[in-house]
Amino acid sequence: MTPLEYIYKGVAREMRDPMLCYKISPSATDSYPLATSGIQIMLVRSDCLDDVALATRNPDLCDEVVPVSTSLLDGSAINADNCRSRIASGRNPDGIIGEDRELILRLLGYISESEPVGESADRAKLFNLHARSPDFSRRAAELPDFTSGIDEARNDAYMLLPYCRDNPRTRDGGCKLLDCALIRDAEDRFAQCGY
Repeated sequence: MTPLEYIYKGVAREMRDPMLCYKISPSATDSYPLATSGIQIMLVRSDCLDDVALATRNPDLCDEVVPVSTSLLDGSAINADNCRSRIASGRNPDGIIGEDRELILRLLGYISESEPVGESADRAKLFNLHARSPDFSRRAAELPDFTSGIDEARNDAYMLLPYCRDNPRTRDGGCKLLDCALIRDAEDRFAQCGY
């Protein structure tokens, strides 16, 4: 999983639209080895659909929430039945975080490349202003699709921010956020980005 795929999950939840969930690679996983058994590993697409189902109270989306497990990690609790139970209980999904808003707003053209990375409160207001608008949905439909592979998604992402593509030595602000969001390997990402 790339951080950008993880960001899609939060944006889909805020948009209350599963469109971005379907742009996440069907094999992308996220793991939490020290978590409670049942939620140690998950398919990011399933987790995204689960979140949108909760946000919209739409149990039909739960049909696409499938568990994944490995010999060491148990993800059996991320499933359609538990999705429906969470909807019935009235639980709400978590919100999206600041740097994630920043990158999505840049990719969608709401923040220009010349603007410095901003304060989270300002970006939260801007994100909340646009997140459920038809224009935001139209722009989000153009975001990179990871179902065709990381290389194609990376190329598509840089097409959205040509400044970053055309200036490879400029690696601060939004370009650095994008570079880091497209690194799938966690060790490489930590070495290059610190997270």
